[in-house]
Amino acid sequence: MKRKRKTYLRGSLVALLSSLVFLSSLVVADAAKIGYISSARIFREFVGASDVQKQFQKEVDEWRKKAEEMKKEINRLSEEFKDQALMLSEEAKERKRSELVQKKQKYEAFISEIWGPDGKAARKEIELTKPLVTKIDKILEKLAEEEGFDLILDIDESSIVYSREGLDLTDRALEELNKEVIHVGAEKAKLAVFKFKETSPQAMEGNFGRQISDLLEKALVKLGMFELWEGNLSAALIQEAIDKEEEADEKRAVDVCRIAGAEVAVIGTVTKLGATVEVEIKLLDVKTADVLTTEQAKTTRSETQEDLLPMVGDLASRLANVYRAK
Repeated sequence: MKRKRKTYLRGSLVALLSSLVFLSSLVVADAAKIGYISSARIFREFVGASDVQKQFQKEVDEWRKKAEEMKKEINRLSEEFKDQALMLSEEAKERKRSELVQKKQKYEAFISEIWGPDGKAARKEIELTKPLVTKIDKILEKLAEEEGFDLILDIDESSIVYSREGLDLTDRALEELNKEVIHVGAEKAKLAVFKFKETSPQAMEGNFGRQISDLLEKALVKLGMFELWEGNLSAALIQEAIDKEEEADEKRAVDVCRIAGAEVAVIGTVTKLGATVEVEIKLLDVKTADVLTTEQAKTTRSETQEDLLPMVGDLASRLANVYRAK
């Protein structure tokens, strides 16, 4: 089963249905069998979901209570300063102002920490609803297999929640599109993508350096401009006295590639904080030792490798465009 939620497909449900029916007709001779769900109704009416909502609301109420207390303290200090301003010395006034500024900064930082992008509230909601979403996905997969559905849509999110294998035509579309800009039979550059250096504990725990570098290597090869590097990485690393490939900087990565015969190298770093993954990568011309480009990207969806694919695909396209123009 291939599952997409919320951020991948947006817009008119009518347009989505029309496009999917058309794509399905390209893959199967018989008409596609399509069903849909209302995720909003499931979360509203499923008994198990109410328990999750109550638990989440309890957490939110505690955060809101703390925020209100902090706001009251700011208001108290502000009124106190106004009342005492005429009686205070300049030194005392400055202390009061400084205290008030610090309280406001702490309040704003707390609001951002809880309700900001990728804040505690968003992460807690994901944590609490994940078991329920997994249960829904399993039930949908079971229904699709038992009743022969090719596609199941979520009408509230205008997204695909289930699709039968073979309906995703992305790779075929990319192959045809790339033929227009890449000459068939043109020599492909030998590519080496080093494991990215993990710069946070969460990135290390999830092995995100290897995950993302492997996904990027596959994405670059699919674009048709590069071929996999078949050099002996281990031997080249030993020769350059590098214990771990992710420790190779620009110069040493170039030296390793020259030993093993790669023409293009990619090195990078990856950081994960909460659900946010940030990547910075460099494309190196091994012959000239030049950094052709430095690219950055981030995503707030990182639960599965499928979640990482949009970010990785965008990075691969950017690198390919730079290399094509050099």
